[in-house]
Amino acid sequence: MLAMEMQGCGQCTPIFEHQELSEQLEQSTLTPGQKDTVSLMLNRKDQIVGVQGLASTGKSYALQQTQKLLNERGYKMVALAPYGTQVNNLREDDIEANTVASQLTATETERL
Repeated sequence: MLAMEMQGCGQCTPIFEHQELSEQLEQSTLTPGQKDTVSLMLNRKDQIVGVQGLASTGKSYALQQTQKLLNERGYKMVALAPYGTQVNNLREDDIEANTVASQLTATETERL
């Protein structure tokens, strides 16, 4: 997974320019930490972004808002999680998700 993340570093054009994204997030109910998380995902050039945090810190809500902004631009987001229970929780929040293992064992044509 880390090799895939490294291969995707700097490979994309940021989805939003900094100022435009700041304006979008200004109107949201996200906490400052959640806004930083969304910015990390939408204002960088990396294809894969890791989000880590303690339980109940709002990661899923930040992902929902990220997914909404991506969908509005015609992009698709798929979250990867280590365990099936985490994948199920993300899916319950209407976030498309798969396990890391399923991504690692997928053939090249099946990958995201």
